[in-house]
Amino acid sequence: MDKNSPEYIKLSKSGRNSTKTFEKEYEYFLKEIDDYNKARKMELHEINKIITTGLAQQSVALEGNSLKLGDSVIIWDALNGKNITNLPSAKELLPYAPEQEVIELRNQLILTKMVQETPIFDEEQLKKFHIILLQDTPMEIIRGIGKVQRSGNYRLNPILAKGYPLTIYPYPLEIQALMAELFKFKTDIKDKLHPIVAASRLLVTFLHIHPFHDGNGRMGRLLFMDYLIRNNYPPVLFSSINRTEYCDMVFEAQQGDATQLYLCILETMKNFQIELIS
Repeated sequence: MDKNSPEYIKLSKSGRNSTKTFEKEYEYFLKEIDDYNKARKMELHEINKIITTGLAQQSVALEGNSLKLGDSVIIWDALNGKNITNLPSAKELLPYAPEQEVIELRNQLILTKMVQETPIFDEEQLKKFHIILLQDTPMEIIRGIGKVQRSGNYRLNPILAKGYPLTIYPYPLEIQALMAELFKFKTDIKDKLHPIVAASRLLVTFLHIHPFHDGNGRMGRLLFMDYLIRNNYPPVLFSSINRTEYCDMVFEAQQGDATQLYLCILETMKNFQIELIS
């Protein structure tokens, strides 16, 4: 993509103006959350242990997975101490549930825990996580005409967003440079934007790039979660909204107005912080 082309300029500016103005306009809201965050007595690693099952379940639910929180708890208990190279099958974990939904949730649970423990979440680690995300799923390897798409690699084909035909994603040849720029932004933005706003911007930009052939929503939320944790904020549970509401807010953010998505994140974070100190 030509850096002077309208498409490139639109992508590079996606969410930029709304991010800057949003932080200034809602400074009071961010300060309120920070005050709650300082007041909580529970350590972050303790919080993460408690909400791991909920984080994983809500992330796959936003992609259409029908399994509930109770199913997530059952799978998590069964995974305790298991080696990632020899994981239980879907039938061993939840024999009554759809096989692929169980595998999706199993993999998401593993990654949710790994993100909490990994020392560095860089581009190489992102690709390794993507391999785990699609392990034992039909999307792990896709054989097309003259191309083999494997998990852990950026997509080889153009894509369209189902239900959002106006969304324009970068072509495959552009992804490597855009992802390098994204991770540079992740490093450079420290102390320049409020961590919650920065994490939100990372999520929106990642989803706009859509670097993988499958699993971009789940991977984006892992990146979002990682940035919050590294800045001593608990992860955000999108349990109060459904898939349609979430996707609509993401679409609006990709078109340049991230206000509703950012507000949803702040409101969710605030409510969770209140629960933690009450």
